[in-house]
Amino acid sequence: MRILSVGWEIRGLGSVVEGLADADSFAGYDAVLLDSECLSALWRPYAHVERDGTWRLYQGRDRGLSRAMERLLASRRAELEALLHRVGGVVVIRLRAPSPGVEVVLPGGAARKVDAHSLLPHLSITKDGHYLSLPQGIRFLPRRGTDMVDLDSTHPLSGYLEELREHGYEAVIGSTFGTPLEAFGDVLARDRVGDAVAWALPVGAGKLVFVPSFPGADPRRTAEALRGGLGLLSEATLLREGPEWLARYSLPGEEVLDAQEEELRVACVELDQQRAELTAARRRYDLLRALVYPRGARELVQAVTAALERLGFTCSPRPDEPRTLEARAAEGTLVVRVVFAPEAPIGPEEHRALMIVLDRVRTEERRAAQGMLVVVAEPRLEPSRRPAQWNDPVRRGAVENDLALVAGDVLFGVVAADPAEDVASKVRRSLVDAAGEWRWQG
Repeated sequence: MRILSVGWEIRGLGSVVEGLADADSFAGYDAVLLDSECLSALWRPYAHVERDGTWRLYQGRDRGLSRAMERLLASRRAELEALLHRVGGVVVIRLRAPSPGVEVVLPGGAARKVDAHSLLPHLSITKDGHYLSLPQGIRFLPRRGTDMVDLDSTHPLSGYLEELREHGYEAVIGSTFGTPLEAFGDVLARDRVGDAVAWALPVGAGKLVFVPSFPGADPRRTAEALRGGLGLLSEATLLREGPEWLARYSLPGEEVLDAQEEELRVACVELDQQRAELTAARRRYDLLRALVYPRGARELVQAVTAALERLGFTCSPRPDEPRTLEARAAEGTLVVRVVFAPEAPIGPEEHRALMIVLDRVRTEERRAAQGMLVVVAEPRLEPSRRPAQWNDPVRRGAVENDLALVAGDVLFGVVAADPAEDVASKVRRSLVDAAGEWRWQG
């Protein structure tokens, strides 16, 4: 394959790396990898930011820059359209958060906007009652994260998305008027909200693909992840869709391939389901390990909830306290405050916060309950090397007010022992009756 990379540093793919203005015709390659961020290099050194925050060029006073830039973009856009429609090539665009672009002010006062959309091919597509125009019909929204889900494992670039997914995305793509993107192409991955972070759109005989930016990814690792997928994608684009009547012209043995393809599709669905089940099971173990090393207060709350439920409690969060939950069992009810302290042992403020909630439960709600503080302090250290999880005033206050003080690693040790039901009942009774620092003496 002849591959051109424009504004996108990739090493070891056998690609030609050029600037937008210096590269040969895009139509002369099999695949073009484009980072739209390179557009700003055309005008950013010469435009000015004005009081309203807009970058502007004034035609007639910019020494011909805006005219040259618009001619270059029109030429490159035509080359991309030729590559897609006539050559059957592949265009991969790195999804970036939308840049402000530059406003070109014409001598008469009218203005034209040049931004990341300006290089996209102009398309008008009607399919299954839906209409989509490019670039006006799509929009990029800035959104950062690593929560890529629903990866299409059958797409040639799925390996690339899987390999670099931990680097995350910077933008999502959607349609301007709510037209579903999947009506026109394959949504290869979404975020947890359901917005597309990768999208492959057939255009003529070729394929236009939007992929996450994966900021910080190593150029050589990027090349390795792309290598196989681009070849498969290029081969797939050669099998361009024809009219409906073409399906009646079958060949001997083709039905065997159809049957094998259906078997493979079913197998992929089953494998995806098994992978989801395995991921969920692994998540349950990883969550309990957060009792030893949580990455934040929210994760620690989830871990404490999972641990207490494994011991036989029924847990529910307190709606008015984000780090407080209730754990109920036949042995009694616990009001549990979860404390994540990255830097130091906890002080009396957490003890007071628990007492306020506990007093509300006992006096206003008229329910019997015991209090418990679950603490992880200095999580960067291994539990055996950690200092005291709470200071002396907290220890004395817990004894005086019949509160249980439980270190996260101690609770983990009990859960890791996987106690039988009769032992778990004794653990629950011990927690409900505890006053001061608690350790299980089973």
